[in-house]
Amino acid sequence: MFLNKRLFLLAIYAITAIALKAQYQFIHYDIDNGLPHNMSESILRDFKGFLWVGTYGGVSKFDGVSFQNYTETDKRSGVPGNTVFKLIEDSERNLWVATNKGIALYNRDLDCFKTIDKTNNICIWDIAEFKKGLLIAISNYEIFLFNTKTLKLEEFFNTKNGLPFGLLSRCITDNKGLLWIGTINDGLFSFNLKTKAYNQYTLEKSTLNSSSSYSIKALCFDSRGKLWIGTTNAGIYVLDTSKRETSYLKSEASNDNTIGSTMVYSIFRDIKGGMWVGCQNGYLNKFDPKTGNFTRIKPDLYNENYLQSNSISNIYEDTDGNIWFGTYNHGIYCLNKQLSGFVKHTMDKYNSNSLRNNFVRGFVEYNGSIIIAMDGGGLQLFDPRSQTFSNFHGNSFTSNHFMDISLQGDELWCPTWG
Repeated sequence: MFLNKRLFLLAIYAITAIALKAQYQFIHYDIDNGLPHNMSESILRDFKGFLWVGTYGGVSKFDGVSFQNYTETDKRSGVPGNTVFKLIEDSERNLWVATNKGIALYNRDLDCFKTIDKTNNICIWDIAEFKKGLLIAISNYEIFLFNTKTLKLEEFFNTKNGLPFGLLSRCITDNKGLLWIGTINDGLFSFNLKTKAYNQYTLEKSTLNSSSSYSIKALCFDSRGKLWIGTTNAGIYVLDTSKRETSYLKSEASNDNTIGSTMVYSIFRDIKGGMWVGCQNGYLNKFDPKTGNFTRIKPDLYNENYLQSNSISNIYEDTDGNIWFGTYNHGIYCLNKQLSGFVKHTMDKYNSNSLRNNFVRGFVEYNGSIIIAMDGGGLQLFDPRSQTFSNFHGNSFTSNHFMDISLQGDELWCPTWG
């Protein structure tokens, strides 16, 4: 059977417009849709259009229809650890993953990952491209500098050879060639890789936290070049790196114009310069630079198709302008302001043109229709034009329990059980 291989997104959830100063509409994906875990730390869309999700259960690749998972237990996948902290695609379109057991590089030809030497069984918290051909990685007490072509370790820094701090947590590079490093107990540092010079930046104590140390979880430059510093115990600081001046963005529980919590886990700048902040038990927050105020986007617990989590772990914008949000308990969400709504399809025993089974495991497009694979319902064709379902007439199958459906080259593959 020969099929045209194209990505297609079939919306399952019916989402209605909800007014919150602007309309926000979400698509929701979790373990029921194929994610390996509902907790995620990183989201990325690669140059081929695939969406990658780093979860606490491995790496997942989404083609707009179904998820393909790469886990530590599946030795063929090559993923060194199931807890994935960061995904990046460098300027040469290499896909890198940082895990609790090392760094891995994705091989697109073999569809698997390869662990980088010298990082085996090392918890890598963050990775960033320093410049073309050089990759920065940080663990608890080390900074690694890798050549992305040879995959060789070029430089290595720790407390034994001059690194003045430990318990590293986050890193980011600026346009001046400086590496900025957030720590668990020692605040913020800048590091000049050429001169090997370090500078420490002191954050003023917030009125909400008397602790002398701040655990830094997020780093992001805004459109003015100022560095936003998200902490897990003191909210957000904004550093003017040229003037070495910091300001503090407060959080007040009773003031919805402030961030929802001092436990900041993610900060992201969208293509229009808007700043998004994800908090633990403090909602998704959008910053308005004109007013200096935040808008809290709170969960609607009475609408299963809306945002259901108040703990946002990571934020990412794809090339189509969709903004993706990872959570610590509810999978991932996609925000698309252009959507006018979705149509929900479920099994209706009184309607012969309805979905045959609610346990949907996968989709592929076939001659303008969608082939739907179901666990216990076999295969069905869906016609998007007439919005109707019909039987799929193909070769006979020994089971109606389909676990997935995919295209391998021009062939249709359908794993079954029973």
